[in-house]
Amino acid sequence: MDKSVTETAPVMDFIGVTSQFCSLIDERDQIKDMELLGRAYGLLPQLCLHASRLPTIDGCELFKEATPHIQWQTLRESLRIKLAEYDAYLEVMDPYDFEAGQPERGSLSEDLADIYEEIAPGLRQWEQADSDKRCGVVAAWKLDYEIHWGEHATGAFRAIHFVLFM
Repeated sequence: MDKSVTETAPVMDFIGVTSQFCSLIDERDQIKDMELLGRAYGLLPQLCLHASRLPTIDGCELFKEATPHIQWQTLRESLRIKLAEYDAYLEVMDPYDFEAGQPERGSLSEDLADIYEEIAPGLRQWEQADSDKRCGVVAAWKLDYEIHWGEHATGAFRAIHFVLFM
């Protein structure tokens, strides 16, 4: 694999915003709830923009470092307590399913914890990773965005917009 693919501007831009998002979540206990929401509001669309620009890399073994479930639960619970009254919101899962009925319950703490869980392991490995592992990290980031955390990011963004501006 040509290591230069993992050093392109789209990858470096994604790493930059990912670092900011992960730092925000890591520092959550030192930040007031509305500041956390305001900063997340600015970072979520940037995460989506830069994730959508990641290159498609075929032939890589996906790098997926699983976070122990207890760590995810601890993070989510910490965020749930921090966000308290703002945590639960309503969302429509498929905006084109007009027969779907009632909206479903969303959770900002789950959204933020899931995004963090999907991007932080690759970020932690990045500096020490060889070109093959970096290729796998980028491939996993892109796939995970497209099939999982992108939905969490857009749902959270809409909910936070309502809290901040409505």
